[in-house]
Amino acid sequence: MIKIENPILPGFNADPSAIRVGDDYYVITSTFNWLSGVSLYHSKDLKNWKLVDNILNRESQLDLRGNPDSCGIWAPQISYNHSTKLFYMCYTDVKNLSNSFFDLNNYLVTAKDILGPWSEPVYLNSSGFDPSLFHDDDGKSYLLNLAWEFRDNYPHPGPIIIQEFNTTTNQLIGESRVIYNGNSHFGCTEGPHMYKKDGFYYLLTAEGGTGYGHAVKFSRSENIYGSYKESPFGPLITSRANPDPELPKPSTDFLKPQFYNPGVKIQKAGHGSIIETVDGEFALFHLAARPLQPSMRCTLNRETFIQKIQWKDGWPVMSSGSHLPEEIVTFSHNEVQKLDVTEPGRVDFNSDALPKYFYSLKNYMNNSWCSLSRKKGVLSIKGRNSPYSAHDLSLVARRVQHFNCSVETEMDFKPENCREMAGLVIQTGSATFYYLRYYYSETLQSQALGLFISRNGVKNEESRTKLPYNGPIKLKLLLNEDSIEFYFAKKDEEFTKIGYTQDATILSDEFTNMGPGAFDGTFVGLTAHDMNRQQKWAEFRYFEYNPVTQ
Repeated sequence: MIKIENPILPGFNADPSAIRVGDDYYVITSTFNWLSGVSLYHSKDLKNWKLVDNILNRESQLDLRGNPDSCGIWAPQISYNHSTKLFYMCYTDVKNLSNSFFDLNNYLVTAKDILGPWSEPVYLNSSGFDPSLFHDDDGKSYLLNLAWEFRDNYPHPGPIIIQEFNTTTNQLIGESRVIYNGNSHFGCTEGPHMYKKDGFYYLLTAEGGTGYGHAVKFSRSENIYGSYKESPFGPLITSRANPDPELPKPSTDFLKPQFYNPGVKIQKAGHGSIIETVDGEFALFHLAARPLQPSMRCTLNRETFIQKIQWKDGWPVMSSGSHLPEEIVTFSHNEVQKLDVTEPGRVDFNSDALPKYFYSLKNYMNNSWCSLSRKKGVLSIKGRNSPYSAHDLSLVARRVQHFNCSVETEMDFKPENCREMAGLVIQTGSATFYYLRYYYSETLQSQALGLFISRNGVKNEESRTKLPYNGPIKLKLLLNEDSIEFYFAKKDEEFTKIGYTQDATILSDEFTNMGPGAFDGTFVGLTAHDMNRQQKWAEFRYFEYNPVTQ
């Protein structure tokens, strides 16, 4: 027996899609505007996970330059087709969210091995998001997705549609059909996945957007095209105290705080995927979040959790007998290998490649601006556009995966112009961040250190100190749940705090609330900017991330 403590993938890991390959378990999660795209995690025992790859790892597969915040990769889905002996990964690339017109494209990539290499993308459609492939036991395959409704006076946000897919030509066949309308009063009905068991087609959907009204629901039919009957047991999982409350009035607030349940620590449970384990048990992987109190803000954003489910009268239900997510679940597995999926510790930049948990924003890392070979033992980052750029942003960052953690780096950088700056940044999207930057101050006529802050795009600098250049500088931040502090040190000196203790809760979906970066997750990392000639390099000697025990 193995006891698993939730979440299994802490920090920004939304929209999990799971698959079992023999006795190996894999989960992929959304990466939105972070590259490389679509994180692939592996486990042997459902408890211990490792980030083994990022599937969309080259420019020919994905172009996110110019994307607005909260766009990019939404809800990828992974499947295996026994007829073609190929893995399929579907994903949405969202390009625009303006005025209810969701401009997006759905694609798929394939691979003989789940670890790749993955093919060039195949275009599917642009009718809506969350594409998902189902491979029937008769050899046919079908594509499902939410058909987004942009028109006024029509049921919003739209139905779930299905269309046959030819796996020989990788083309859709015929016309799509509506198979499920869901319940628009709770928000988006999305994230469709199809399963087949005992002669029934089971349609899993996410209900209630991605906020406090979130849920996973099942419907079933004997015909793949329906009609689909909802489970008599109500939602499979939801954090709502009442799983079937009275229908709320339609609302544009995707967070729906009226459904907050003070009786559970795990909120926003929804958007799921199920698998059968090697022991014949069933597991539900789903997203959820852990809000801080009393702010009700989720600084670690949407994370991946696991629950144990069973079948009752032909329907999946939680093994606990409740609809609420559990903090600890038990499976029949034996523990195989102890791993820490957060991979804390120090990176000294002595290897030929960065660890897979480092990401860039909206543009792929390459030697033209991010180099481990330009100078031995350092990560060199060339300054380019401003922190708000949607194109050439020079940033290397990792997920924040602990409520309490420390991050430290040492940087060698000599700014000689007010448009040259570099340092340590923690952010949600590109509009909400804290940036401990070393730059040249014309007012002080000297190099200086300052805390540059942006709250939903509203910027200010709350503190600065004159710090003439005389070699490398150490930068550090301490995240303590709802607060964050910044420090610096020169040479062998002790760290000195700069500025006031800041509010960490702005790094959350709740603060951005459909503003820029509401879906992009909280990352911390290294950055440089040169808005003068785009040629100034900053050299980072190490990056250290560690949880802090309270």
